[in-house]
Amino acid sequence: MEERTLRTIAKSIKYQTLFARAKDMGNIKIFNNDTEFSKIQVIFLQWIQVYSSLYQDLIMGEQFINEEVMEDFMKCDNYLFYRSKKYETKNQSKIQKKKTDNTGNIPGVIFV
Repeated sequence: MEERTLRTIAKSIKYQTLFARAKDMGNIKIFNNDTEFSKIQVIFLQWIQVYSSLYQDLIMGEQFINEEVMEDFMKCDNYLFYRSKKYETKNQSKIQKKKTDNTGNIPGVIFV
């Protein structure tokens, strides 16, 4: 099965709803088997998760995501790349701040 087809199915309302309910309730099955997923099943689950997070971004009103982006695979991939770089930059600045901020609340010993 082609990845485009998997992506189309994964972003469908039916499977997004099943995915959300399965996470909430835990007893809804998307596949007949519960373990030993095939490669195609793993890829499908990955795309369901990706589209779930994209729909969350859309609902939250994130910048650069809209229905047009959701419908076009290339625009969608570009948004995913943008989002990964945005969070990567944000995390790097937090790490840099932690490295340079030595004024924590940990008491220290001062020798005079």
